Order: sequence, then C-alpha cells, then structure tokens
Amino acid sequence: MPPCSLACNSTETHSPALFPPSPTYTTERLALWENNLTGANEPLSSLTNCPALKFLEISFNYERARSSPSFDREFPDPLEVIRATYSDIRGGIPSEIGNLTSLLNLQLSGNKLTGSIPTTIRNLENLQVLRLGENQLEGKITNDLCQLRMRGDLNMSANLFTGSIPGCLGEIQTLRSISFAMNKMNSAIPLSFWSLKDLVYLELQSNQLSGELPPLIGDLKEIDILDLSYNQFSGEIPTSITNASRVSIIDLSSNSFTGSIPNFCNLSQLEFLDLSKNNLTGAESPNQELGFLSSLSNCPNLSYLDISNNPMMNGVLPASFGNLSVSLVTFTASNCSIRGFIPPIFRKGCSLNYSISMVISWKDFYPNPFPIVKVCRLPFPKLQVFDISHNAFIGNLPQRYLRNFKGMMDVQENHPVDQERVSFYRYSLTLTVKGSDLEYENLLTTFTTIDMSSNRFSGSIPNSIGNLNFLIYLNLSHNCLTGGIPASLGNVAELESLDLSSNRLEGEIPTELTKLTFLAVINLSMNNLSGKIPQSKGPFSTFENTSYAGKFLDCVDFQNENVKSLRLLSCCKKKIMMMIMVF
Repeated sequence: MPPCSLACNSTETHSPALFPPSPTYTTERLALWENNLTGANEPLSSLTNCPALKFLEISFNYERARSSPSFDREFPDPLEVIRATYSDIRGGIPSEIGNLTSLLNLQLSGNKLTGSIPTTIRNLENLQVLRLGENQLEGKITNDLCQLRMRGDLNMSANLFTGSIPGCLGEIQTLRSISFAMNKMNSAIPLSFWSLKDLVYLELQSNQLSGELPPLIGDLKEIDILDLSYNQFSGEIPTSITNASRVSIIDLSSNSFTGSIPNFCNLSQLEFLDLSKNNLTGAESPNQELGFLSSLSNCPNLSYLDISNNPMMNGVLPASFGNLSVSLVTFTASNCSIRGFIPPIFRKGCSLNYSISMVISWKDFYPNPFPIVKVCRLPFPKLQVFDISHNAFIGNLPQRYLRNFKGMMDVQENHPVDQERVSFYRYSLTLTVKGSDLEYENLLTTFTTIDMSSNRFSGSIPNSIGNLNFLIYLNLSHNCLTGGIPASLGNVAELESLDLSSNRLEGEIPTELTKLTFLAVINLSMNNLSGKIPQSKGPFSTFENTSYAGKFLDCVDFQNENVKSLRLLSCCKKKIMMMIMVF
C-alpha cells in the first residue's frame, strides 16, 4: 500500500478508524498534519493493523470536541518517527512508549501532556531527536535520558521540571541542541556540557540556575546560540567565550554577572549580544574608554546590542563607536553611567533605528548629546523610538535630528505590515506611556514614540514636529520649553498620547489639535496657557479638567454652564491653584 497523506486539509469532522481490522495493511508512512481532526484517538487505535508503519505525522490537529484525545498506547513496533505536535493531546506519556525500540524521532511539543517522563524512555536507545517542550510535564529529569544516544535535539523547554540538570547528558557527545528553557531547574550547568564539541544550541534561559561560568565555555567551538538569560549566574564572564568563533547569539541578560566585559573582536559571526541587567563594568576608571565597544567594530553582522542596566559600567563612549556594524539596528545602553558624546556620524549605510534613550541611551551623556553635524547626512533616519527622558540635558530640542526621523513619517510605506504575519522586534523595553512605566515585550515595527521629558531643554517646540505624521506617543513634559504649542501637531494623525505639562508654554491651545481623533491622553497642565479649551465632538470633550490646570489658573470663566469650557486666564495677583469640577 503506498504512503497515505491527508496533510494540509481542513477536515473538521469526527475521524473514523482509518484502518479497519481486516485486512492487514502494509502502509509505511501516514501524514495527517494540519487538519482539524476530532476524536483523534480513534484513528490512532487502528494503527495496530499497520504492522509496517514507520512514519506517523499528526501535528497541528487542534481538537475541537469536548473530550480531548489521550496519548494512545498501541503503536506498531517498527515506528521510527512520531510527530504529534500542537494537537491538544492530553494525559501522560504511557510507559509503553519504551516498547518502540526502533524509534528515531519523537516530537510531542505544544500539547497538554502532564505527569513525569516514564522511566521506560531509557529503552529508546536509537532515539536521535526528543522534543517534549511546551507541555505541563513535571518532576525531576532523571538519568534515564542519559541512556539515549541522541545525535540531534533534546528539547524539554516550557514545562514544570525541577531539580538538577543531569550531568551524564554531557556524555552524549553527539548532542547538537539542548534546551531546558523556561522550567524551574535550580542547579549549576554540568561541567560535562562544556565538552560537547558538536553542540550548536544551548538554551537554558528562564530557570533558577546558578554558579559561575568556567573558562571551558570557550571549548564550544560549534556553538551558534548561547542563551543563559533570566537565571542567577554570578562571577565574571570568562574571556575564553571569545574563542567560540561561530557564535551568532549570546544572551546573558538578567543575571548577576560582575567584572569587566570581554573583548569580542574574535566573534566575526556575532549578530545578537545582550548583557543587560547585570553588574558588569566597562572600564577601570570613569575616564577610560569602553574598550569592549571598540572591539565590536570587528563584528560586521552585529544588529542587536543591549548593555543597559549595568549601573557600574562607567567609562567613556569611544570615538570608534561610530564604526559599529552597518547592520546595527538596536543599541541600548540606559542606566550605565556612560560619559562622552555620541559620534555625530555613523558608518555609511548604518540602519540604526532602535535603542533606548535615543533608544541609544543618551541617558548618561551629559550635558549636550547633540553635537553639531557638519555634513548633510544625519544619523538615525530609521529611528522609531527616541527616549532620552530623566537626564540633565540642556539647550534647545534637537530640531535637525527631529527632521530626519523618517522612520516616524509614513511608517506604513516604510514598514508595510503583512496582515497574515505581523512582524515584531525581538526585544523588550520599558517606556513611559500615558503616564505609566510600561514594559513592551514585543514591539510592532510600526511602534513610534518620542520621550524627552524630565530634562532641562529650553526654547520652543519646532513646527517640524508636525511632519512626524506616524508618531504615536509624544512626551516633552518637565522641561523649560517656551513659546506656543505648534499648530502643526494637528498633522500628527496617529498621536494617542500627548504630554507637554510642566513647562513654560504660553498662548492658546491650537484648535488644530481637535483633528487628533486617536488621542486618548493629553496633559497640558502646569504651563502658562490662556484662552478657551477647544471644543469638538472628538476626544477633547472627554478629557478631565486636570489635563489643563495651570500654574496661574486662578480665574475661571464659564461662557455656558452646559458646555465644558474653561478659561485659562493669567490672574497673577492671587496665584492660587484651584481645582474646578465641571459637570
């Protein structure tokens, strides 16, 4: 009988027995993936009538019946491959799984399996790939797994496993991928892991692992992805890590690493480096350059660099910072006590468009982060998040930089969104949005914000800010800005939050702001504004009066008791703050 394939259909009916008791079938391959089969346990129970079956694929069959299928206990002995991922399979893994001694590939990820891994799994001596991630399995990982001789992938991620990672797994020298990510493991990394010469992926993030990394980490010559983030590792990052010349992703964020950051100049394949949320240092004295940043100019593929929230970093931003990769998209360095200036010119073709505090953390570059640019080409044409809040910057707002933020103009044209597959940036950041600190774990490519609040900026708000027609959040509060609110802000059609409070702005609120139909939050309080609050059928009629309260709001004049209209008059003789509730 030829291979049977009903893959990539939309079958939603109850599934009868595929192979009635008589006759005996010779089918070797059966593919039913990407359907919506219900009663999936019934067709599987008939597989005992297929003694020659070697390949079974039933992945992506989302159960829609009231009762979900359980893991079937009867499979043909010759089975070599079982792929049953994301099919709402429930219950435990039966001990009979150990009878399938010919099994090479077992993939049960993305189901609702519970209980522990049966000890009989040690009988699967020929198993090469074992993927049990994204279930609800629990208990300790026993040494039974060490009896396997896997030549590929061991994935136990996103379960409820506790205890230690068995050191004997490091004796399986043919392992190429290990993932215990997102569990509750609480041991150190076994020393034997660092001798896995063929290991390509090591993902242990989001556990409770601890201890220090040994110099042996540099022996992982084939490692491509090393993710140890969100654990409790401590000590220094071994300089030998730079011997792993094939690595493209290093994530050591959210640990307790200390000491200096190694020189990464040997890692020519490096694309992603996240060292954020540790206690790392960058220089021996505050006046020295951060040498590791200079070394990264030898990483031509680097696109993501996050060193933020290392408050002991100190040091000076090196002039060679401008020589970082032309592929650089993200640089985040907030809360690092870095000194110096941002280089006025980046390498030609640099596509930097995301960093925190510009998002290039201008946060610690005091007092003037905006050097005069002596050439026509300005940096950051793709910048979409500009956050330099809570610093001590002085001078005027950087008008020429604002005019060059092409990434906040016509974003749909610059970053068209696929309706079938929406693209996200790969990292998170914390932003003050609508008055609250919010952490964004996945950011749409169309996300845009400018936050220059809580500094000492002076001068007026430039009219050119109205060209940023795809800006969503704007916060210029708590500065020393003067002049009026530019009417051009009415052209920022996508604006959802506007905060200009606690400045020295004066004049009337432009009626053009009533065109901002998506505006959900506005705060113009603590200024010297006067005149009427614009009236419209849009969101302005819903904002609280506290959004407009001013330093000199002493006199209130209602033209009509039935209309929410406040006169913001400067009656300088009294200087008494009044809270007016209008009903």
